[in-house]
Amino acid sequence: MPAAERSPQPTVVRVGDISAVVTAVVHMLGFQPAESLVAVALRGPRERMYFTLRLDLPAPPDREVVAREVITRMAQAQADAVMLFVFTAERPVGDELPHDDLVGRITVSPDVRVRDAFLVVDDRLWSYLCNDACCPSEGRPFETTSPDALAVAAAHALNGRAVLPNRETAIAAVQPLGGIVAVSMRQAMDRARDEMTDAGVDAFSRRVGDEVTALTARFDDPRAKVDDDEAARIAVALHDVLLRDEMLVRLSEDEGSLRRLLEAVARRAQPPHDAPVCTCVGWAAYADGDGLLASAALDRALTSDPDYTMADLTFQLLQAQVPPEEIRKSARRFAPDVRSEIASRRRRRRR
Repeated sequence: MPAAERSPQPTVVRVGDISAVVTAVVHMLGFQPAESLVAVALRGPRERMYFTLRLDLPAPPDREVVAREVITRMAQAQADAVMLFVFTAERPVGDELPHDDLVGRITVSPDVRVRDAFLVVDDRLWSYLCNDACCPSEGRPFETTSPDALAVAAAHALNGRAVLPNRETAIAAVQPLGGIVAVSMRQAMDRARDEMTDAGVDAFSRRVGDEVTALTARFDDPRAKVDDDEAARIAVALHDVLLRDEMLVRLSEDEGSLRRLLEAVARRAQPPHDAPVCTCVGWAAYADGDGLLASAALDRALTSDPDYTMADLTFQLLQAQVPPEEIRKSARRFAPDVRSEIASRRRRRRR
């Protein structure tokens, strides 16, 4: 995808501390942007950061297209105001800020209200909209160690949101492991499928569901790992739609341990049998506001199985910018039906 979005639970920072704002933007993206235009939708009287869009900085012929994309997406996000950030290695020449014409195309649009726009180059900041009195020619320092910037970084770290060095690293975090691990995992998945055939889908899914509960407790520690057979059983069992839906419900209520577990399973799981676990990871990332990881996980699921309906539906919701909190609400709405069907299945098995 050309753009990476993140729609987190709204982040509140002191807009007066621009270093804290930039720090929050980087943490919301989940990676350090380079040669990027980032637009942040602000909503409500407190101007909470609600939705973030990242696009590659365009060549001059494409600037009108990119500007229109930003304007459209911010309108779809129902932004009351917008902040723009240009991350680049290109420093100002005299009083001219790089990509000023791109920023200008957005700020003059009647369809968005740009609260401010900043150029970020290494450890310096410049405003596209202020005069020399508020922004000297050498720029302002980007102070990652300011009290507010440290507070923002600490809050995200407590939520398990680390900043990766670049977009490629973020995407790689959801790709399958290769080499000897892949060979070992394919053998483990063969064993898991044999086990499911011998036990029957219902019994196997119930057993794996209980195993997931135990492993989730293990993953309260972010350093926890799964072995090949544990990962294989989960990846195979999630082909049972009822167990998959149970995981989606549990992910909507989870503090992060289940998501970490399923991410570890997805790394080990091998195509073409990885679509359900990748869909769960994509759904959880989306519900948590991590649009980049959601997009990468769902793309992997659809590559393995282009007809996997839940992956396609979730990807369409992501593209339509349905707010993450609505995803969680939908899971809570269908939770009683899922749990009722699980209970019914268990009663039928006892008979």
